[in-house]
Amino acid sequence: MPKQTEDEIREVCDGLRDLLIQKNRAYGDSALNPKNIFSKLPAGEAIKIRLDDKLSRIIGGDAKAFDEDPIKDIMGYLVLLTIANKRASQSETKAQEEDVADLRPISNIVEQLSDFRYRCKCLFGEEVSTGYLGGMINPWRITWNTGSVEETVTGKSPIEAIQNMCKIWDAVPKSYPIGAVKSLVS
Repeated sequence: MPKQTEDEIREVCDGLRDLLIQKNRAYGDSALNPKNIFSKLPAGEAIKIRLDDKLSRIIGGDAKAFDEDPIKDIMGYLVLLTIANKRASQSETKAQEEDVADLRPISNIVEQLSDFRYRCKCLFGEEVSTGYLGGMINPWRITWNTGSVEETVTGKSPIEAIQNMCKIWDAVPKSYPIGAVKSLVS
């Protein structure tokens, strides 16, 4: 590549960088960190709308409206969109890592509920099943059979589900106090 072309690329990119930094400061970093007062769109989607607006001005023949250069603005928005997409990807990766970390306590609760089911069988002669129904108002479930009737309770937490089960049993037997039940799942 001829040196002149390389120099021109540097000159255009440097000018674009300076313009983008100046506008970003003037607008309070609103492209990448929107205030979301009227629009609740994420940064990347809002930038795409701005790109559409700039392209509409060019297509409509009003390219030099407001004494701006829409081509430079489009190039600047594409840089900002690249940054927004990178941030969104990093946030998604972080959220996935946090989801995996969030599953660890659930696996501990599942182990504790398994122990709870075993203790219920030993103490009360009741078959008890437990489960997590994710995404519901009361996602924790406990089901057991009393003769021919199947009973089910739910709760916002395993402890609440156990407490609701104990209410149905009228009272927790003295040999299995509620404190012991709580210690199984907390």
